[in-house]
Amino acid sequence: MKTESHKIVEKAVCRLTCGEGDDCDKATAFLISPDLAVTATHAIEEYYLEKKR
Repeated sequence: MKTESHKIVEKAVCRLTCGEGDDCDKATAFLISPDLAVTATHAIEEYYLEKKR
């Protein structure tokens, strides 16, 4: 049985896709507000180093 805390955490976990097509990186992110997510640096580092923002 899932507790209320489990349900809240499940809603906050999301899939991050950085880039396009076959060259994209994928990682887990955590929603901390409706329009803001937190993820590990390595998940987005290459994308930003290549200035694809």
